Amino acid sequence: MKRMKRMIFTIIQGIGMAVVLSLLSMWIGEQFFSTYLHRLPEARHGISISAATFSIVLAPIIEEYLIRVKLLPFLIRRTNLPAAVFFSSFIFSVLHGQVFLLPYFLNSLVYSWVSLKTKKAYGSMIVHSAYNFIALIPGL
Repeated sequence: MKRMKRMIFTIIQGIGMAVVLSLLSMWIGEQFFSTYLHRLPEARHGISISAATFSIVLAPIIEEYLIRVKLLPFLIRRTNLPAAVFFSSFIFSVLHGQVFLLPYFLNSLVYSWVSLKTKKAYGSMIVHSAYNFIALIPGL
């Protein structure tokens, strides 16, 4: 029971960190790239129910499985933990196909932390899914 409470607390921490880091990266983007950011594809609002479902349910499961379950342990075996987290987070952010990588990179660091701390893939999947839900609320 104590382990479950610790896992739930870690997941809640992860969600909070992901939201705070995204807000921070959005602020940084506004401060330094404000003339460019409004033209990015991710700046558009409005999302379909099927796209929202994919973003909230399927994408976190697929992405976390590929990055945190497969890639991260592979990189840890071949490098060290900090390098593996950095490179897997960089790959995660690049795979999102957006120009402004900072929010994806920072959130990936959080997802890696949750995955490593909980030792369960579903920990980072829950945090990723919850973050995507929160991020999509304005567009719904």
